[in-house]
Amino acid sequence: MDQVIDKFVAFPDGPAKMPAVIHTVEADRFNDEGYDDISFLNLKYKGLPPKGLKPWGGKEDEAGDAAPEGFYNVNSTDHNKYYSSSFVDWVEIANSELTIDEEFCNDKKDTDYFVAIIIWEVTFYGWIEEDMAEKRKELLENLDEVKESDGEGETEFETPEQFSAWLDDLSKNKKEEK
Repeated sequence: MDQVIDKFVAFPDGPAKMPAVIHTVEADRFNDEGYDDISFLNLKYKGLPPKGLKPWGGKEDEAGDAAPEGFYNVNSTDHNKYYSSSFVDWVEIANSELTIDEEFCNDKKDTDYFVAIIIWEVTFYGWIEEDMAEKRKELLENLDEVKESDGEGETEFETPEQFSAWLDDLSKNKKEEK
C-alpha cells in the first residue's frame, strides 16, 4: 500500500478534467447496502430526468434530437450527477480537486478514512496501475464484441439481471482462457 501512496504523491501537478467527490452511494441492484465511494462530479448535471419517462440508450441524431417521445436519454450528461472513477488513470484522480459531500462528512470519518476510500478505488482491479489498464482493455474489447453483434445472439437481453449474468460468464470464460 505504501507504493500506491508513494505513486500518488509523485504525480506531477496537472489540470484535472473534473472535480472528485467522496460520497455515499445508496443501495442499488448490485449492493444491498449503501457504500462510500469516490466519483467525478459532473459539472453539466441538470437534475434527475422527468418522472414518467422511460430510459433510452440510443445516440442523439445529427440534428441533436435526443430520445423519442416518452423516453429520456441515459447517455445524456444532463442526468448523471456522478461519473465513475473506475478505470480512470490514477493521475486523473490524484490531480482532481477533492470535495467531501456534506451529507457524507461527519465526526466518525477522518482523513485516514478518506484516503482509504481513494486507495480502495484505485486498487480495486490490482495493486498497480497496469493491472487496472489491462482490465479496462478487456472491458473495451468486450464492449466492442457487443457492438459488433448488433443486438443479435447472446448479447440481446430482456432484463438487467440477464446482462449481469452474461458479464459474469464472459469474465469467467476470459479467466479460463488465461
